[in-house]
Amino acid sequence: SAYVDMYLVKTDSLGDTLWTKTFGATWGWDECRSVQQTTDGGYILGGFAQFGPSGLDMYLVKTDSLGDTLWTKTFGGSDYDQCLSVQQTSDGGYILGGGTHSFGAGFLDMYLVKTDSLGDMLWTKTFGGIDDCCFSVQQTIDGGYILGGMTAFGAGWNDMYLVRLEAEGPPQVAVLLTPYNPPIQIPSGGGGFRLDFEIVNVGTAICNVDSWIDITLPGGYMCPIAERENLVIAAGGSISWEGLTQYVPGAALAGTYFYNAYVWERDTWEVYAEDHFPFVKLPGNDAPVHNFGWALFGWEDAVAPNLSSTTDECILCSAHPNPFNPQTHLSFTLPKAGDVSLVIYDVRGSEVARLIDRWSEAGEYSATFDGSQLSSGVYFARLQVNGFQQTKKLLLVK
Repeated sequence: SAYVDMYLVKTDSLGDTLWTKTFGATWGWDECRSVQQTTDGGYILGGFAQFGPSGLDMYLVKTDSLGDTLWTKTFGGSDYDQCLSVQQTSDGGYILGGGTHSFGAGFLDMYLVKTDSLGDMLWTKTFGGIDDCCFSVQQTIDGGYILGGMTAFGAGWNDMYLVRLEAEGPPQVAVLLTPYNPPIQIPSGGGGFRLDFEIVNVGTAICNVDSWIDITLPGGYMCPIAERENLVIAAGGSISWEGLTQYVPGAALAGTYFYNAYVWERDTWEVYAEDHFPFVKLPGNDAPVHNFGWALFGWEDAVAPNLSSTTDECILCSAHPNPFNPQTHLSFTLPKAGDVSLVIYDVRGSEVARLIDRWSEAGEYSATFDGSQLSSGVYFARLQVNGFQQTKKLLLVK
């Protein structure tokens, strides 16, 4: 379906073809760099895929024993990221090793991704300095991992690079970065938008992590926004900042930006989890509407100045609990009567539950989302009232 596709060939013991399959995006270059038979008799393929005019993503494909697709997953950022090695782990999940241009400390870093049995990401980790890549990864008998690749460290420009991870691995955390009322478009004179930022410890042990927020500019450069160190989160717990206000200056160039949040270890530059969303700065010659630059209000409990009245906006509160299994409760405030819909979507944009769809008077409301019949993963709760729209990200962990 593309210029180059993943190609899977099954043969008998003499090498004669039994069947072939192709996989990939409809855009450009897709390759399989690693394949393994899984414990259920199917296959797991790791490689990369091109879903647009620029950049590559890690591409993970799970098939049944006949090579028919069961599910696919992509991992990566706005630049080039690829999987060069994949292996099923003892817990039924998968470990992917490769390289990333989107994350880490240098131009190219080793990139390690751990998923559950359905391919949903549990954690990520990067290693290296200027130019490093993982070509092979394997789980060790004690439950840890061994990575082999190349690095710009050492005696020459390219040296062999061996990395050993302890059995417990990095902290198992998730980042939930949720903008209000997307898609976000900033006028040419500048403005701002609101968002929620949550870090969730999905592991079974307490963790101590650092966080970082930055913005990727249209030219690819990074603008640092905020950071926090030594965030201690109990097992199954979370830390959240609700109603943050991010300002965008009028002098910012027109184009598409990416708002990025990371959980990492500041001393080693190891990234454990990340999330991002795009926003657009519109072209034009409007006069600047504020002088706050790239300020983020609410991060240090400062109250953001109002650029426009929001007294008529609905407020969709965070779901509790989140992550959840199997139920979570959502509440919202309706300042005036209107047609209300509260719908749950999966990551593909398909509706999975309609919690509310009716005319409602002003007041406070709540609804329960039951995910007992759904698989683990990320879901979105979208509230719509009289043209207003707000979205919250939900994490179902079974």
